[in-house]
Amino acid sequence: MFAGASVMHTTGISLMIEPRRTAVLRAIEMAGDLNVLFSFDATFATDRSHESEADLKAMRSADILKLNFYELAYWLAALNGEKLGSCDVIGSSGGAVKTDIVRAARKIAGEFQPALLAVTLGEYGCLLINDGGSKFCPALKVETVAAIGAGDGFIAGLLHGLTKRYANLSADDLRAIGCDELLDIGMFANAVGALVTTTAGASDGLPHTAAVNALLSQQITDIRT
Repeated sequence: MFAGASVMHTTGISLMIEPRRTAVLRAIEMAGDLNVLFSFDATFATDRSHESEADLKAMRSADILKLNFYELAYWLAALNGEKLGSCDVIGSSGGAVKTDIVRAARKIAGEFQPALLAVTLGEYGCLLINDGGSKFCPALKVETVAAIGAGDGFIAGLLHGLTKRYANLSADDLRAIGCDELLDIGMFANAVGALVTTTAGASDGLPHTAAVNALLSQQITDIRT
């Protein structure tokens, strides 16, 4: 089942119903036994109680944990009783907002212990956190048609970027990534997520590497200066 695999990925939606929930949890256990990295997008449906044992088990098993801003705020409130306000990291209060988001993300990382935590911030980009530090990666400008699938595109870009950069990707590699590399990896993931929004269909918008690199080459100079 995992022959040749370097990463197993799933989402919180996969844990909603049986028998899929049991099958996915068993696959997570198998991945751990075989030292295959586990990536988890902790998205959840808004019409159910999200704080399930299955969600928590998956989050605690994840080497790579991805949340969006609203999921970060939810888990911060659920686990720490704290509130998180805005995700506007470029506005007049951007510095304070960044500090609040990093503090919240560090608390969630401390709770679940992923080697790499990714927090998507919509139009404001993303935050990547590991043992070596944290990096905000700004969003790229595109003509958006529909936002559906942007998060899936982001995690696809993140995993692609990581596995291309590291031949035998390990949790130790994830923990040791420096801030400059976090920026490169995060910007690649942001570019994939952005390009997904340029079409009406989530899967139709998944770009080839050439399109991602073209978008980055057009805008990366402004981002780095």
